[in-house]
Amino acid sequence: MDLNIIYGYIVVLTLQTLGASTQMCPDDLNCVCRGTSIECNCNINGQSVKIDTLPGVYMNIKCENIATFNYSKLPQCVDRIGNLKSGVRENGMLQNNETTIKTPTKEVLVDNKNLICGCQNFWFLDFVQTHWKTKVAEVDFKHCNIWSFTVCYMTFYIMIFIIATFMVIAVIVTFMYFIYKQKVNAFLKRICFNLFRHTFYKKEDKKIVVKYSIFDEEFVLQEIIPGLKDYDNAKIIMKPVMTHKNNLMKKIMSENGIEMTFVIFSPNYLMTTYSQVNIKKIRGEMLKAKNTVYIFVDIGPDNSIYAFLKEQRDPQISILWNELNFWGKVMDISSRDFQNRIKDRKSENASVKKLKKVKFSSKKSFMRLSDWPHFETFETFAHSQV
Repeated sequence: MDLNIIYGYIVVLTLQTLGASTQMCPDDLNCVCRGTSIECNCNINGQSVKIDTLPGVYMNIKCENIATFNYSKLPQCVDRIGNLKSGVRENGMLQNNETTIKTPTKEVLVDNKNLICGCQNFWFLDFVQTHWKTKVAEVDFKHCNIWSFTVCYMTFYIMIFIIATFMVIAVIVTFMYFIYKQKVNAFLKRICFNLFRHTFYKKEDKKIVVKYSIFDEEFVLQEIIPGLKDYDNAKIIMKPVMTHKNNLMKKIMSENGIEMTFVIFSPNYLMTTYSQVNIKKIRGEMLKAKNTVYIFVDIGPDNSIYAFLKEQRDPQISILWNELNFWGKVMDISSRDFQNRIKDRKSENASVKKLKKVKFSSKKSFMRLSDWPHFETFETFAHSQV
């Protein structure tokens, strides 16, 4: 590929003065690169004389085609005139003496400001500065745009490769996301929950309040407490209910937002806590309770308030004692914020956490209604409200 002709000067310093050089050759040396040699001519008395050893100050270098010019051998050209001998002119003739003058190259001047913005030109200038102790002066590539310069170097292609790789990966990830959007969302939610649950639920996991009727204490100690002790080493606070006189409606609600309350909801608890409360208010208070899990532990008599509440219970905040995977569901419900819990679970076991295998005592059947104390009192209460 032919490029513009490049002209330049190699400034050669000698021990001769400029006057002496001018005396030897009134005009500048005119040198042309030819292969690995430099041919120089000097006009003396109107005649062009080929000079090989005449000292000079400037040597014009003219290379018509940089693309074909083997600039890697250019230092060899300069070395040919590295040791110029001084000469004197007598009667128009050149005479040489044995004085050796060293001529180190100081700088390369490229004065053609209309160089084509090609990689060969950029590489030539880089080579000159790298292999010679020189500086490039009077070079103006302002007319070249940044791309014509950038594409000449490997760094540009590495950057293009990296950008293209990231773009391809981004397209693939975006495409896969829209195909598996639901699975990806579920996966990210599960990861975020596992990573940050200890931050968000750090305080909630510290306290578990167990509310139960004093008449059910034996069952609670044998069946409920051992299972709860395996839950993140939480502090368990037991609150047996003995009477309905101490503002029992508020006790159903969790007193502190950082507490998790388990209510062992048995006929005994219902009778002890709500013996003087209308059934509609009971159900309303159960639905309003926050951070509270109701554990229904028995069937109860037919057509009773207990049976009605059990049938109308909210499965999001209540569990049956005889359900399969009972403890797994307890851990699942209690480890979530009830206000933001996911409601569209596809199956009951989708978000149930795997618990460590703990040898619980076999589930003891809750004592039948005929064994409860105050049986006659409860019968009267139950039928009076239905």
